[in-house]
Amino acid sequence: KELTSFSGLIYRVARNSIIDHYRKRAKIKEVTLVERRLEYLYPSTVNNLIVAVEESVTDFINSHYKPNATGLSIYIPARDRDTMVIAKDRLDDINMSNIYERYIDSVANIIINNDYVIEVESETATVNIDEIDVDAIDISGDDSYFYIKLGREDLSAVSYIYSIMGKVDSEEDIQYLSRDLIGTEDISETGDVIGRTLDSWVKINGNYVALYYESHDDLGAITYSIPIDINDISADLIVIFSKNSPKGKIIGARPFNGSSENIQSRNLIELKAGDKIYFNYEYDVYNFIDDYYEYDGWYYHEYITVGDGLELDWVSLEIGDYAYCFEVVDIYGNSIYSDWLTYDYYATGDDGIVDAGIWDILEIKDLDTNENIVSDFPWVLEKGEMPSDWAVDHVNEAYKNDLLIDPVRENFREDITREIFCELVVNMYETVKGKSIAISNLNIFKDTNNIEIIKAYQLGIVNGYGDGYFKPDNRITREELITMFYRTLVLLDSSLDNYTYPVIEFDDKNQVANWAEMPTRLMVYHELINGIGNNLIAPKNRATIEQAVKLVNGVYKFYLNR
Repeated sequence: KELTSFSGLIYRVARNSIIDHYRKRAKIKEVTLVERRLEYLYPSTVNNLIVAVEESVTDFINSHYKPNATGLSIYIPARDRDTMVIAKDRLDDINMSNIYERYIDSVANIIINNDYVIEVESETATVNIDEIDVDAIDISGDDSYFYIKLGREDLSAVSYIYSIMGKVDSEEDIQYLSRDLIGTEDISETGDVIGRTLDSWVKINGNYVALYYESHDDLGAITYSIPIDINDISADLIVIFSKNSPKGKIIGARPFNGSSENIQSRNLIELKAGDKIYFNYEYDVYNFIDDYYEYDGWYYHEYITVGDGLELDWVSLEIGDYAYCFEVVDIYGNSIYSDWLTYDYYATGDDGIVDAGIWDILEIKDLDTNENIVSDFPWVLEKGEMPSDWAVDHVNEAYKNDLLIDPVRENFREDITREIFCELVVNMYETVKGKSIAISNLNIFKDTNNIEIIKAYQLGIVNGYGDGYFKPDNRITREELITMFYRTLVLLDSSLDNYTYPVIEFDDKNQVANWAEMPTRLMVYHELINGIGNNLIAPKNRATIEQAVKLVNGVYKFYLNR
């Protein structure tokens, strides 16, 4: 089991030396997988070795994900030179075996005292595979590629090479999403390293998550980690991709021991309903003045609460800017990063038509007909503005549930008016009931004859301002939006009003008006709202159309699933 780059190197050298030695003694020219097993040549000697190894094992863990996982590991407490220095000092204070301490000292001396640095000979660049000498690389398909070149003499000092992908935000900063291993088939003998751009990525409960490669085995199972905080404890979600779970299966959370990210627990904790999870990600911040990226540490998405479980959802990447770079790890655990390459993603389907994205006002043209087209998002108007990236899935689902109305499709990010809200909520109510609402009086208000407003007022979902005025163009605050959706839910299911719901724990909870407190408690408890991030619910902020669409779809699904 390869716990570190260095111990993995020792293991590979020792294994290959033994195999080569016995191949020569047995005069075997070609070695099959079966013949690689030493017991084929020296059964009694190998059996004694197996017994000795088994007797030395103090802890053994296996699972149905990796049924043939075996081996004897030696723990080397270091990821790189810096952590090796710290670990060596800590081990001096522990009463360990003298032999083990001497072994760690020898490893530490090699890691700490080696100043060899791998150099990247060329900048990260997009590439046409036909333009570079990559005969040894197995390239196929119509993917886009990027590459760097390492010195041929540096390859022997390379332990791993990773490709890193990040999403570029409006401030030109880069949010890390992917860290994946570059296979040996994508590294040529002359030092060319090839990475592939991505066209889809992973969401959990509507959130993009960072997915980092950890390990793989001979049976094809690959392990990745997703950095999280779970119930205020730093941890990783562990994901296994295998033949039985090709889209990935979350098997639990692996917490860190104490506050150190370099010390991880052996055991996984099972996810359960009610667990609060923040998805974490790393950030590079762009310095406009000096034109360079600087690592800025970890950031957090707003939290989700585990319900019946978590599942990975693979979705097409949203149109926008993404960045790629390489991380080269040498045999001493040191990392060298290439420069970032920005990449504009515009997905194309089998018919060559550009798919709709979410970061631009949509004016996408078919190259053959010059007509405006929208392939994946038919709810977008030709001159309409797309919703924010977090809202796209909610809007798409609302469209499929026949919950969208034309006024909301013009600009999803605008503040919602009282009139548009009434049209939106009445459409949802009538969709649930399967019939139109009868009205008894058309002359309720002086400033509107909108039938949808009258229906919403007649149902008790909205109120007027008195003196016969409704003020249809007035904007709605978030607490007003929450309260009106609360009235809609109670109208659909009066039993929801018979419970006492827990007090909300947002930092700005004292700003919630008394009349909105119980509606807010209900909506938070049933996970229909989850704040705007940073543990804020922002009750006095103006509500937007996309927030209302998310709520109308959430209320609709919640009621149908009760």
